[in-house]
Amino acid sequence: MKSFWQPVRLSLLVGVLGSVVGIWGWTIAAPKTGKVAQNNAYPFPAIVPLTTWQLLKTTPLPPNPSTNLSPGQRYQYRNTQTSLEVEARVMGGDDNISRFLETYTAIGADKVNLVIKNQPQVGFYGVLTHNGRAYLTACINHQGGSTVTEQQFRQNPQNYHLQVNRVLPWLLGRETLIDRRCLWTLMSTPMPTTAKVETIASAETFKTLETAWFSWYEWWQPNFLKP
Repeated sequence: MKSFWQPVRLSLLVGVLGSVVGIWGWTIAAPKTGKVAQNNAYPFPAIVPLTTWQLLKTTPLPPNPSTNLSPGQRYQYRNTQTSLEVEARVMGGDDNISRFLETYTAIGADKVNLVIKNQPQVGFYGVLTHNGRAYLTACINHQGGSTVTEQQFRQNPQNYHLQVNRVLPWLLGRETLIDRRCLWTLMSTPMPTTAKVETIASAETFKTLETAWFSWYEWWQPNFLKP
């Protein structure tokens, strides 16, 4: 009898393991594009400190059920020279910033002018201009560096680490096995109106945005989606 049941048990174990691995692989290979993942009640903090900036006001951003846009938070800052506005939403799905800009903002077609940059120890981010404002945008992942494109997200192996605390909720159908959420950040500041120094002013404006972004990322990276 022992010799009969031993291969049966082995076959069952192999079958169960194969099913789990198969479902996990399908979860990774076939994400639900554009779907917001368990983020409707994300507790945005009232204060996110930025170096050299004073926080003036924080207001909630409403969701848009028709486009599956999650609620978020707007942070308004000021320093001695200019103002800064930061919008943050927890997004899920393809983590494609160009699609986010086209679908959820008034920037629309100007997304083709998105210039992607990379900063070691931080990650990728995109910059562009629209209607007299300079913008910087990126997704902060729960692990690894920031990303702008779906390909960059997929190439970040940290995003595919299995989190043990998600296995039971996944089995109960409450969460996805792999947490694909990211903190989509869209920050902007006014462009100077002096035409003679437009090139120099543009460079200085983007430098201001980048400095604010590095400070924003430094605060969020250890705090985003952490228990």
